[in-house]
Amino acid sequence: MDRKEDKEQQISKIIQDFHSQIAKTLKVVDSKLPNNIEVDRLKRLVRIARDEEPLMIINRCKDKIWDSREQILAENEDYFLSKEYDEYIKKDENQMFIEGLIGLFKQSHHLLSDKERAYVWKINKQLLNDVIQYKMLVGDHE
Repeated sequence: MDRKEDKEQQISKIIQDFHSQIAKTLKVVDSKLPNNIEVDRLKRLVRIARDEEPLMIINRCKDKIWDSREQILAENEDYFLSKEYDEYIKKDENQMFIEGLIGLFKQSHHLLSDKERAYVWKINKQLLNDVIQYKMLVGDHE
């Protein structure tokens, strides 16, 4: 196997793990907000993106996750709960949907047990790890 194939396989593995972590996050939210139409819609959109355009989600999230790396590593809940995400939300047809989802995540946070919070931090740290590996493989690091 040549270096290019190996690199493509590594990227593919990272993307699969990244999508797996997103699915785990949505499963937690879904358990706290069962039958929520917006959560169901997001799960569908994530599945479609994963199948149709696998790089889309990581490419849209990587810089945002990277910018928050210190807060993720410090497990700074207050930072994420009090943060305004306007600068990260594209002004397009998905804007209201994304703003609504952020509100749902913030609203449901207090419903998490300590064990669930620890699990969510573990997921966030794995997302950060995936982003770091991805950025290095595609040459998008400083």
